[in-house]
Amino acid sequence: MMNKLMKQAAACGIALVLGVAPAFAQQAQQQSHDMSGHSGHGTAGMQMTGDADLDFATMMRSHHQAGIDMAKTELQNGKDKQMREMAQKIVDAQTKEIAKLDAWIAKRKEQSR
Repeated sequence: MMNKLMKQAAACGIALVLGVAPAFAQQAQQQSHDMSGHSGHGTAGMQMTGDADLDFATMMRSHHQAGIDMAKTELQNGKDKQMREMAQKIVDAQTKEIAKLDAWIAKRKEQSR
């Protein structure tokens, strides 16, 4: 069970990195050439804003939440002490990162009004 769970978590992580990073880079490159403000769809249907910083922060928030979700699954089902400790560290660290991202995103949206 644990081996299967870890393989699934690793596969999700790899898929996320391989799927999100190139798509974000491609979208950012396209938007740098087209500053018309047209918003296309990014990875997983995320509405890109044309603001690379805001798009990055928003995507990283989702990425961190996915990490938390995987780590919580490990905490609920995992038996290995080392993996459970790592999962708890991930929950703690990524929760703090999400709070920072949320604050930055809120400030950025307020500035753009």
